[in-house]
Amino acid sequence: MKRPFLWVFSVLCLAFLFLRLFYGREMDSRYYCMDPFLGHSADAVLTGTLDHTEPKANSSYFYLKDVSVRLIKEGDRQFYFSDFLVIVKNNPEDSFKDKNTPAGLPSASAGRGSPADIPVCGNLLRASGTVCSFASPTNPGQFDEKAFFKEKNIFYQMAASDLSVINERTSVVKQSLYHLKDRIRQVYEDGMPQKEAGVTSAMLLGDKTLLDADMKSLYQVNGIGHILAISGLHITIFCTLCFKILSILPLPRPIPFLVTFFVLAAYAAMTGFGISTSRAVIMMLLALFAKEIGRSYEPLTAAAASAVCILLQKPYALFSCSFLLSYSAVLGVLLTYPVLNAILSGRLSGQAAGGQRVGQGPVMKFLFLLREKLVSSLLASLSIQITSLPVLLYFFYEIPTYGIFLNLLVLPLVSVILALSLSGGILGLFVPALSSPLLYSATQILRFYEALCRLFLKLPEPIQIFGRPSPGQIVIYYLLLAVSLWTAGSKGKWEICRGRLRPLLVLLCMLLSVAILLQRRPVSGLRLTMLDVGQGDGLFLQEENGATVLIDGGSSDVSRAGTYRIMPYLKYYGIRRIDYMIMSHSDEDHISGQRELLENPQSGIEIGCYLMPYLPQESQDESYRKIKETARKAGVPVRFFNTGDSIRIGDAELLCLHPDREFKNDSPNACSVTLSLNYGSFHMLLTGDLEKEGEEAVLKRLRERGNIRYTMLKTAHHGSKNSTGDAFLSSVQPSAALISCGRKNRYGHPHQELLERLKTAGSRIFRTDESGAVRIDTNGKEVFISCYIED
Repeated sequence: MKRPFLWVFSVLCLAFLFLRLFYGREMDSRYYCMDPFLGHSADAVLTGTLDHTEPKANSSYFYLKDVSVRLIKEGDRQFYFSDFLVIVKNNPEDSFKDKNTPAGLPSASAGRGSPADIPVCGNLLRASGTVCSFASPTNPGQFDEKAFFKEKNIFYQMAASDLSVINERTSVVKQSLYHLKDRIRQVYEDGMPQKEAGVTSAMLLGDKTLLDADMKSLYQVNGIGHILAISGLHITIFCTLCFKILSILPLPRPIPFLVTFFVLAAYAAMTGFGISTSRAVIMMLLALFAKEIGRSYEPLTAAAASAVCILLQKPYALFSCSFLLSYSAVLGVLLTYPVLNAILSGRLSGQAAGGQRVGQGPVMKFLFLLREKLVSSLLASLSIQITSLPVLLYFFYEIPTYGIFLNLLVLPLVSVILALSLSGGILGLFVPALSSPLLYSATQILRFYEALCRLFLKLPEPIQIFGRPSPGQIVIYYLLLAVSLWTAGSKGKWEICRGRLRPLLVLLCMLLSVAILLQRRPVSGLRLTMLDVGQGDGLFLQEENGATVLIDGGSSDVSRAGTYRIMPYLKYYGIRRIDYMIMSHSDEDHISGQRELLENPQSGIEIGCYLMPYLPQESQDESYRKIKETARKAGVPVRFFNTGDSIRIGDAELLCLHPDREFKNDSPNACSVTLSLNYGSFHMLLTGDLEKEGEEAVLKRLRERGNIRYTMLKTAHHGSKNSTGDAFLSSVQPSAALISCGRKNRYGHPHQELLERLKTAGSRIFRTDESGAVRIDTNGKEVFISCYIED
């Protein structure tokens, strides 16, 4: 059989997809076997073997193997897992205890880093604490923590209050590699500035502990985030360096291969066996083995073999971003690049006329070679982009406009950075003084990268937001891409067309596939989404003509709600502009996310106008003044929005009912902007954190307009006890009520009395803490309500 691993890989993928499609629920119930007994969380005791640790800013992650979990309140029910995550918060050393130390007390006798003090790889650990599942997304576009760990074969986590070593057996090899990694990271910390040390550790060690979040984001939005992951380039450099040095030495033939094999395997183990690392190492080892036994090396078969090895260990990796990006990049180089190169050279149309004549002078030869290298690099980068475009859009919803060109400037120096950093890290272990010039040189190149990234972000439209394509669009894209590649490579009786028509047909198929992939289904009528931002508020309106409004957007219990909840939602749907951003009042749980959007002009999301209530000087607090100044610094026009003011959202109207300019109250909540959204016969009242005095002012305004029965009510103040009173409800008469609040929040929202009032008023209740994001679609007559988390 030709290319058997390709067939094995295809069969594995199809079989797994079939099982997920028809038996997904049964498969999940097997892996998430503790769910019926957990509720949200449960106290438990577990034992397991420490595989590796991962330090974080405010905690340490301990990854355990062969874990036994005992749920305390379930009659000592036992569960067994191959992998488990234990998290120790704050100062981890305070939770580590020797087996002879009384429970609840840290070991005072053991020195720092000793086996009795801090667990090492191979130790048998006992942990007690709270077991819970990983968080699932509650908004479109939100990061899926549960899927992320599922792809690593980890299905539960424990927040440990107590961690102890009950058997001090160790894995000598793993612990030695971990210690070596830690020492090299320390060399980078000591010899480089913090930002550059973080980037270098990520590039060489696969350790993102030191990586600055802003630097990571800077690289990603510019399209060079791939250099932070250990890939084929890293492995090629290490392998070439090791193999060349060993080949110079007078060693028997198998020795260089065997030593290189163990060096690569050790490097993969030291850096954590990431998917891209595993793929690159397996493919490189197969290439070396083929050379060693005198056989030809077939990259496509090697790629399939590596995929089979990875999926047999981690079947859910098939759906992971890193797996799909890594292999789509390989396929781009192996399949798409030869076709584009053939089109450019004229070979595909049969027009190539032999070699080009090059000037005899050394300068002309150099220029010719430089041109060839640039064209080749550009085509390779374009090929990877074409093949991985659906994956990028599915997971990130955007692409960098100038990423291909920036890669042309960045990639040639990556090998230099790796060589300098690797040499500097190894020398720093023995002679730190000799590593300084090498690490200094690497630092300067990384600073050059940062300057380039910031420069490219200043160019027009540096980010193109297209949103997430549907599975159907992705399938059609790859089918058309396959047709174009088949057209290019068809011969004999399978040849579709000849001559100049062939490259035109190939390019036409590629362009058509891109056009289909980038199409987005427009909104029909009016759509309003109440986002789950935790204990806060955030509503987004979108009309079929493209007009958009964000009303509030902040949280008191979700960190960086703008970055991790609101912005992903906007990008998920391909929204590039917010026409109006409205602040109901200046509490942080309503504006913290808005501030993040205003302070991040490189996000690719434009803000047309910022609307806020006019307040007398004595009623303005610090948050009110700060958000107004932030908007103006961002170049966003600021307008006041008070009683009687209105804006058009396509065919819909957003009318301000409160506060008027003369309204004064000591409470910012009472001054909350209250809006009436009117679209055909659909009416919705949006009340911010409105309190009693504000409700009375709104009721007066409603009586003046003639009482309207509202289809929907955005319940005030997250469902607090003293908001949305009986008189207010009897006047508004909402058919449905939306409540935005955090799960198990410390305020007890929504209050039971408020829920009873809504039920008495005949309102259906939708809560973000139970249903996630709540979406309302209406054509002005009919109303359709859907929840992101279905019952």
